[in-house]
Amino acid sequence: MVFIRKKKIKGSMYYYLVKSARIGNELRKYEKYIGKKEPTKQQIKEFREKVNDKIEQIKAMPKKKNDVSILKELKKFEEEQENKLKKEQENSVKHIENRKKSSIEEIKRKKAKLLEKKEKLILKTKKNAKEEAKEILKKYNILKNKLEKNYKKNFNKAVEIVFSEIMK
Repeated sequence: MVFIRKKKIKGSMYYYLVKSARIGNELRKYEKYIGKKEPTKQQIKEFREKVNDKIEQIKAMPKKKNDVSILKELKKFEEEQENKLKKEQENSVKHIENRKKSSIEEIKRKKAKLLEKKEKLILKTKKNAKEEAKEILKKYNILKNKLEKNYKKNFNKAVEIVFSEIMK
C-alpha cells in the first residue's frame, strides 16, 4: 500500500510517496519526493507500479542469488531513491532561496522608488514654501510702504498742526 508522507521543512510542507514491502524476512521502505503539491492519483499509481515491478524483479531472481544480490540491488535502489530525494530537497531549498532573493530585490527597488518620490515631494514642498514666502514678503513690503507713506503724511500734518498752534 502506498501512502503520502508530509514533512514540514523550514515552514513549508513537502510531500513524499512511501511504500513498504517485505522481501524475504526483511521489510523495505521506498520513498519518492513529490514536491510542495499533494501527489496526483497518477503519480501514486506510477510509483506503486515502479516499486512493485522492482520488487517482482527481485523476487523473481534465483534463490541462491537472492540473498546477496537482492540485498545489493535493494541497497542500490534505496541509494538511488535517497539521492533523488536529496536532489529534490536541494532544488526546493535553492528555489526558496532564489524567491527570497528576488523578493528582497523587489523590496529594495520599491524602497528606492519611494525614497525618490519622497525626495521629489520634499523639493516640491520647499519650492512651494519659497514661492509662498516670496508672496508674503511682497505683501509685507507693500503694506510696509503704505504704512511709511501714511506715517510721513500723518507726521507732516502733526508737525503743521503743532507749528500752527505755536504760531498763534
